[in-house]
Amino acid sequence: MKRLRDYLDSEYVKLTRPFSKDKSKEQILVYVEGDSDIPFWEFVLGKYTDFRVNVTTYKIPAQKENEKDREVKGKDYLMKVAGLGKNKMVCVDADFDLLVTNNKYHQKLTSDTYVVNTIYYAKENILASPERLEKIANNHRSTPTTVDYAMMLKDFSIAVEPVLYLLLASTKEYNNKAAKGYTLKDFNMSVNTINPVLKDNSVSKLKYMRDEETLMQQKHDAIQEVKDETYNIIKGVDNLYRYVNGHTLFSYVGKLLRFDIRAGRGRYGKDYDDEVVKKELYSNKYLSYNDIPNEIYVKLDSILHP
Repeated sequence: MKRLRDYLDSEYVKLTRPFSKDKSKEQILVYVEGDSDIPFWEFVLGKYTDFRVNVTTYKIPAQKENEKDREVKGKDYLMKVAGLGKNKMVCVDADFDLLVTNNKYHQKLTSDTYVVNTIYYAKENILASPERLEKIANNHRSTPTTVDYAMMLKDFSIAVEPVLYLLLASTKEYNNKAAKGYTLKDFNMSVNTINPVLKDNSVSKLKYMRDEETLMQQKHDAIQEVKDETYNIIKGVDNLYRYVNGHTLFSYVGKLLRFDIRAGRGRYGKDYDDEVVKKELYSNKYLSYNDIPNEIYVKLDSILHP
């Protein structure tokens, strides 16, 4: 039996236009994974000023009169939303679904017209553009930063390359019911050993914490297979920071900003407020449309302006 939400399809959303406050614009309903994703996707979709876009989390309509609609969050729920179309779409993190061909939602993200994804791992990887990080640093420093953020992210990418491909290969093997020999937790333990070296615009060497060298030898062929499969997506080792888990990347980026800002505040360095910068990092401040992967707008254009 169909549930109520199945009838609230794209065409239904389109037909609500005569009842909206702004009848001059067609309504677009966009579901996202969580509350923290709403500002980011509102920014992305803000480019389409000819539509009235409503970005929200997904709610299952109440089945009884005294019940309230139940809010559900997360990618798993959004992948089940029915009735998608031009006026009703979902926007989600790509995670590893574009890179690992047998991941649960690889087919959905690569073939469903009305499922839009971040292209990079998550919104954090977009928010960590070098130009934006430099602006955040300069907003809190007493003097302009001398850190080359593009170079720092490039060096970070080079440092994590071996363990990131090991993680991708292990994820693919696990999807094939094999034992998962390397996890995100293992990956994070090693990546967290990387520290920025500001004077050289580089990073310290990654330390293997989970016997990675042995695992890389054991999974040599699987790692090479993943490298071949993702070559045209990643487009060079320098870009790997875009495909690291978003929270893992922000852990490093937060450390980098903290070092840089404290160094640029002189005797006021001790007054640096980590929470203020963290909040700014997660906001849309200094974000520009140029920071958004072009593939996102190619997809949105195909939906909204076919």
